[in-house]
Amino acid sequence: MRSHRRARLEALLRARRGNISVIVAIALIALLSFGALVVDIGWARTSAFQLQTAMDAAALAGAASLDDGPDAVRAQARGIAAMHLAGGKEIVLADTDIEIGTWDEDTSTFTPSADDSGDIVRVSHQLSGLSAFFGPMVGKDDFDLRRSAVAGPRGSAAKCGILADEYVKVNGNVDVDSYNSSEGTYAETVGEEAGVCSNGDAECNGSATIYGDLVYGPASTLVNDCEVTGEEDELKEELELPQPDCSVPPEDSNNALIEHLMDGDVLKVNSKDVVTFVEGIYYFQTLEINANALVVVEGDVTICIKGGEVKINGDSIVNTSGDPSAFTINIEDESKLSLNGNAEYYGSIIAPFSEEVKLNGNMDYFGVLVGKVVYLNGNLDFHADEDLIDHYDTLVSKAPAMLQ
Repeated sequence: MRSHRRARLEALLRARRGNISVIVAIALIALLSFGALVVDIGWARTSAFQLQTAMDAAALAGAASLDDGPDAVRAQARGIAAMHLAGGKEIVLADTDIEIGTWDEDTSTFTPSADDSGDIVRVSHQLSGLSAFFGPMVGKDDFDLRRSAVAGPRGSAAKCGILADEYVKVNGNVDVDSYNSSEGTYAETVGEEAGVCSNGDAECNGSATIYGDLVYGPASTLVNDCEVTGEEDELKEELELPQPDCSVPPEDSNNALIEHLMDGDVLKVNSKDVVTFVEGIYYFQTLEINANALVVVEGDVTICIKGGEVKINGDSIVNTSGDPSAFTINIEDESKLSLNGNAEYYGSIIAPFSEEVKLNGNMDYFGVLVGKVVYLNGNLDFHADEDLIDHYDTLVSKAPAMLQ
């Protein structure tokens, strides 16, 4: 009896071992198939990234040659694409892969032109028959990829946190970077979109670093001995500067609120004096704020300057909002401006005709800056506000004289 029971038990165990072997074999096949799928998906994604990188580079190269004609556009695009590999294959562009046309901003649509007119280049290419490593296990021997990219001429789209009409010089221990005040604090949104731009010559020296592009004017000179994380570009055409108008002080200006501190059209804030600018517009010929004075900005304040100069020294201006768009100094003419000393400045300076706009000393500047001739010197950190870049008109239009 015991021998019979033992024989039945051994037979049952053998049967179970056989079932487990079948399950393990099936599971192993499934795991191998899944592993093969993961490997091939990874290879396809890598190949797609390589092809997209090649298309981006080819489109940019073609767009940079638009002024030289369609033949140059296609030659440059083909040459750059041929320098890349995708999926282990060479990229050989046909003429039909390279199109010239226009771009509709509203619909985000590219339209090729029959006569190669336009200012936008689109490069498209398909790679066929890219081999799959383990695809044959599941009946997939190869795969196809197609990618495209569009690009226009660089320069006109430069993001200019600092914009000069004739000359800009960055010198010393200066860092220029960017952030976005509409999305968070500087620490939360710090970025590298801080273009330093000039319609004329540009110069950068010393231990300065520009976290963005350094742009100079058509047929002008670039002298660069500093670190630039973006591009060093020559403009195709000059950038348009905002044009403040402080010619006629409106009757509703806020000058009357501080009239007791003024001498005619001159406001001089001496050491230990305290002045509060409440929301509104102020018109001065000359503004001088000395070290150890205190100027408090409450609300949306615009200062218009004409026929004098601006001197701001020391850690003297407190913008209670911390919003650069809430404090703007507009200079209509060639009046000079200097911002010196230890300061944390939240504001924007719009002075397209000023012969000299200088930022010096230990300073953190948050905002945007426009001048005819601009100098940044010393131990200075300039944080361009991306929310204001390319929207200078929102600053100058606050003055009622601009609404005529």
